[in-house]
Amino acid sequence: MLAGKMNRDCRHDADQLLGLIATLCRELRPGQPAPALHLDSELERDAELDSLARAELLVRIEAAFGVRLPQRLIGEAQTPRDFLRALAAAEGLPVRTAHPDDAWEVLGVNSKVQLAELERVHQRNLADAMLVGGVRLADPARIDIRGELAYGRDVAIDVGCVFEGRVELGDAVEVGPYCVLKDVRVGAGTRIAAFCHFEGAVIGPDG
Repeated sequence: MLAGKMNRDCRHDADQLLGLIATLCRELRPGQPAPALHLDSELERDAELDSLARAELLVRIEAAFGVRLPQRLIGEAQTPRDFLRALAAAEGLPVRTAHPDDAWEVLGVNSKVQLAELERVHQRNLADAMLVGGVRLADPARIDIRGELAYGRDVAIDVGCVFEGRVELGDAVEVGPYCVLKDVRVGAGTRIAAFCHFEGAVIGPDG
């Protein structure tokens, strides 16, 4: 993370830098998708950039950001973050580091594939929180929460369910497989059969 007075946004710098690397990877390996890179990815191992490719990358970074960088970066820079620090140093900015809790927090999104991968990470994090909260999930990898989901005790959710908007599940609610609930409040003890689709409803045990 960069600190101090800046003439451009740091997040934009990081995104632009990762975009330059992704473009170079695609040009070097036509027909192959660009690797999913983040600031701490290794340029040689993850991006498969050898010294010649890193020399080309240095030229492109200098052109894109309008700065001159030390040639030693071709051999010394191991990650995109190293180039980002060099950019800050070239502008006389102080540099400090931040340590994210998980690697996914610094992943770049350069394609629909990478966006989908991050969405699954997000959904899995939500599912894990529900498991910790006592919800029984038939498969934590097959649930989609596209809004806010509140739940009571002893709730059970089968596979393939989608929750949109504001959904409230009371105590001991059971949701069958492949249900879609949008802006719904479900009373305690309710059992929802498979493939049900409810929107803007209040559902009770006898409903």
